[in-house]
Amino acid sequence: MRIGLFSDVHGDLEALQRCIQLTEECDQRIFLGDVAGGRHVQRCIELLQQHQVHCVAGNHDRYSFDTDYLPETSRQLLASWPLQHRHGNLLATHTLLEPRGAHNVYVYVLRESEARALFAQQSDQLIAIGHTHVSAIHELDADGRYSHHPSPTEWTLQPTHRCILNAPHASKGAVIYDTDSATVQFRA
Repeated sequence: MRIGLFSDVHGDLEALQRCIQLTEECDQRIFLGDVAGGRHVQRCIELLQQHQVHCVAGNHDRYSFDTDYLPETSRQLLASWPLQHRHGNLLATHTLLEPRGAHNVYVYVLRESEARALFAQQSDQLIAIGHTHVSAIHELDADGRYSHHPSPTEWTLQPTHRCILNAPHASKGAVIYDTDSATVQFRA
């Protein structure tokens, strides 16, 4: 199965259309959050629905004040998006969530400490996130050794390793995860 992953559209209709095109041969698409925060949010929501994309909520989708102009049905839809979506060994979420008071804080996973916190929080082999707007792989081997791989083009998941796949901003492309070959391809 091929799963298309993309994130952080922020109302950029052209970027979303490009991500849909880049993932058209996929069996499933997952949007990693943050449709809100830009010019064409309503049209982007409609396009995600039209293409039956599984969506998780990002911080802009949950806490943005610039969604007040959206129809009530769209605001309710954004509020209904889950924080996580699982498919086999893949967990799709916007980023590391740290509970603080009544809300979650959305943490940027850029360094080893944040990656280790996300690995500790979730047990999945592959965790797909967005939020940072940059592509990267954070890897933890079977002995707990950490490695960071910025801007990869292709990646093969090792059976005993765990990985965090950081999808780039939608304007920079999408990611294809092939569950059969355990490979990840970043497409621009």
